[in-house]
This record gives sequence, C-alpha cells and structure tokens, in this order.
Amino acid sequence: MAQSILDEAKKLYAEAIDLKGGRDDLTTSQLRKFLNDVVKISNRVEILRSKRIQTKGESNELPQELQNSIEFLDVKLMYQVGRNNDRGALRKFYEKGDMASRITQAKKGIAEYRKFADLMEAVVALHKYHGGKD
Repeated sequence: MAQSILDEAKKLYAEAIDLKGGRDDLTTSQLRKFLNDVVKISNRVEILRSKRIQTKGESNELPQELQNSIEFLDVKLMYQVGRNNDRGALRKFYEKGDMASRITQAKKGIAEYRKFADLMEAVVALHKYHGGKD
C-alpha cells in the first residue's frame, strides 16, 4: 500500500526538521520561499494537465522546459542552504530530507510532480502547526 502524502510529510518532517529552538531553527519563511517556487511550477503543470484533459491526451510526460524548471528548484534550494551556511537547519532539511533526489523524481512526470508539490505543502503546514518560527 502506498504511503499517504501526510504520512510521508510526517516522516520527512521528523527526519529533517528541528524545532529545538536557538539559531538552528528552520523558519517557516525559508520553507515558504521554496514552496512559492514549487507553486509557480505547479501552476504551469496544472495548465499542461488541463490542456491534455481537454484534448483527451493521457500523457504523464513533462516537456523539457518544465523539467528544467523543476531541476532548477534544486539549484535554488542549494543557494538558500549556502546563503544560510551558519544555519544548519536548512542544510539538514536539504540533506536529511533527500531533497535533491525528491526533485529528480518530480521531473519524471505530471503525477510525480504533483505528489512532490503536495508533499512540500504538507511539510510547510506541519512546520507551522508545530510552532515553526516565521
């Protein structure tokens, strides 16, 4: 049985996010910045999906342009990690959360990207729910 998005988000959250306080806190703002980039691509993916539904296309394939945009999410996240080098929490999220691999998986198709986007939204929601700093 496939793991639900919420269960996967809880697992990712438990493994990759600290709420212990102090300078290692991962802020909701850091996560939201990444999620905003994810949502921008999600909007483009949904337009593609809608067009395919209208034309009765059933392809899950993403055009190269969207794959490139998804791949660039990794670059943006790596930049944030490097920029916040003195803050170990974002690096932990990137590394322990296996974000590079998750982003690579998201490039494989519409369904995979939608799952990734849902997961990121759930992680941000969990972080806020558990008292993550802004």
